[in-house]
Formats: sequence, C-alpha cells, structure tokens
Amino acid sequence: MVAGVWSVTAIALFFLLSRIAFKWRSGKRIGADDWILATSWCLLAIYASLIHVATSYGLGYHLADIAETNLPYALKYLTIGEFFVIIALQVSKTSFAVTLLRLVARTWQTWALWAIIVSLNVVMGLDAIFVFVSCNPTAKIWRSELPGHCWNPRDGINVSIFAGVYSGVMDLVLAAFPVVLLQPLKIDKKEKIGVSIAMSLGVFAGIAAFIKSAYLPQLGRWKDVTYSSYIILIWAAAEAAITIVATSIPYLRLAVIQSKRQSRGYRVHDEELHMDRVTPKLKSDITVSTLTDKKRIAIPDSVKRNANMKSVRLGQTKEQERDTWDKYTDQLSRGSLS
Repeated sequence: MVAGVWSVTAIALFFLLSRIAFKWRSGKRIGADDWILATSWCLLAIYASLIHVATSYGLGYHLADIAETNLPYALKYLTIGEFFVIIALQVSKTSFAVTLLRLVARTWQTWALWAIIVSLNVVMGLDAIFVFVSCNPTAKIWRSELPGHCWNPRDGINVSIFAGVYSGVMDLVLAAFPVVLLQPLKIDKKEKIGVSIAMSLGVFAGIAAFIKSAYLPQLGRWKDVTYSSYIILIWAAAEAAITIVATSIPYLRLAVIQSKRQSRGYRVHDEELHMDRVTPKLKSDITVSTLTDKKRIAIPDSVKRNANMKSVRLGQTKEQERDTWDKYTDQLSRGSLS
C-alpha cells in the first residue's frame, strides 16, 4: 500500500516538475494555475506521509495483529490523511479549471467554469470538513472509548460517495471543455485533435474517482477496516496524481513539438514553434512567427526548397488561415499553455 501511494505521488511530481521546467526554460511566466497545482502536489505528499506513518502503527494489517496501544494512532493519522487528500483533489481540479478560464472566449463558458470551480470546492470542502466533525469530540474518531457522540457512520459514507461521484462528473465535464473551445477554430485538423486529446486526459481522473467511490459503500460492512481500506487509500492517491499528470501533459506535448522543430534545423528562441504557421508568400522570404512575441525567424533555404506547404482550406485565403491560427495561438499565449 505504501509503495503504491508513494509511486503515484512520485510520478505526479515528475510531470509537475517537467511542466514547470519547460515553462521556465522557455521563459514563460509561472501562472496561478501552476502554483495551485504545486500546492495540490504538496497536499498529496502530506497525505502519502501520513499514510506512511499510519502503517508504522498497523494500518494495512489485520485488526487482530495491531497492538491495542497502536490502533488509535493508526486511525488518527489515517483520518488526518483523508482530509489532506480530499483537499488535494479539489485543488488539483481547480488548477485545470483556472487554465481553461484563460482560454475561453464566450461569457457562458466563463460562467460555466466558475460554477464548476465554486461547486466543486464547496462539495469537496464539506466532505473534508465532515471528516473531523463526524464525532464530538473529534478525538473520539480514533478513540472510541472517549465520552461523546458520533454521527451514524453511514451518513459520512454517503457524503463521501456523493462528493466522489460529483468530482468524477466534473472531471468529465472539464475534459470535454477543450473540445468545445477548439471546435469553432479553423486550424489544422491534426493539430486540433492533438490539442484536444492532450487537454482532455482528465477523463482518467474521473474514472479513478468512480472506482474509488464504488468501494466506499463497503466501508460500513468491513469489520477489518485497517486491512480492507487499503484499496480506497490507493485509489484516492491515484485520482489526485492522475489529475496532476493530466493537467501537465499538454505542456509536455509542447515540449516534444519544440524539440522536433529544433531537430529539423530551426532555431527557436524560447518559443514553441508551430509548423502549421508556415505559409508561402509570393516574391518574399518564407518566415514563421513564434507563439508569443510575433518575432519572425527565417527558414533555411534548403527547407524552403523541400518544404511541402499545406494548402489552404476551400473558401479561405492564406491570410484568413494565418489570422485564424494567430488568434488561437495568442489565446494560448495569454493562458498558461504558452
């Protein structure tokens, strides 16, 4: 269990650092969504640490094999860990929604994203709070012998199920948003599909949320909870890690594209170079503009002779095609995919 939790946490860190390194190397601004995503990883790392500590007190073992003096500590660190992973989930999903906010062009899209951000944080936030308010005093959660009272355990499980399913649905909605944003843009079909896929991988986080939620009803029936709950703990970490990975992959895609362009002999000065922006000009040099500052970079003569320039779509002039792509890439520049 510990190995699984730390493994997905390490994978998420790799993608997060790759994202930030690419933006730093390319001279791009580290935006609010980057800081939010980094915060979510820190919360995930805290969760992994707490689960690790809890295992040293018996979490992951059968109740009969845990010393009576160790059980309260195992349950205590488990409870605190649950709180942090729920917050990590809502923060990581918020990061991607903030990224999309910088790319939307219509009012209804902005309102829709803000509705997702607010509702997701309210639902997940309440789920996190319920972790601690289910018993009075809170310590009774891990020390059942203390005087006080607790809610019916089924109520807490139902809240977690609702929050998990809602989180998964929002993952699917956010994954569909890039397709909606790119659909009206008149850009190369291959490029449109590539960007859409790269920005829609959050669907896998939604799948992880549904799988985790499917196990939650069994919590009330598990008598050996310290042993049986390991599957939920792993899927909780996996959902947060997948969200971080899925949110970072679009930047790695740009890094791969940039590397390919440079390997073909183009000199790129801290910019993502899109070959789709190469358009022929009569009686003039063929140039390609960079993504953000509109610099012009001359294409080598050998490339000019051998380049297979893409034809302009039927009904569009070359200038219209280039203007459409410029508008799209400018949107990305103002956002955090630049």
